[in-house]
Amino acid sequence: MNVSDRVDALQKRVTELKNSFDQARGETSEQVKARIGHVKADIAARQDAVKEKAGQTAGHVQSQWKSLQADARAAASPSS
Repeated sequence: MNVSDRVDALQKRVTELKNSFDQARGETSEQVKARIGHVKADIAARQDAVKEKAGQTAGHVQSQWKSLQADARAAASPSS
């Protein structure tokens, strides 16, 4: 990413932040609380999804490790 791309990305982010600020400035306290609640729920859902995926990955890795250990033991055992 060159300097021009970084400047463009930064300008885009600044515009997004300004729009968000303008929107928040016009919101009531209840609207802000509701938006915060939605964001918290979204974060919790994403965390749950990440934890589930991490658990699945850990199980897969553990299974592969056990298989690799069994293969290594079989290769080390003298043939009958």
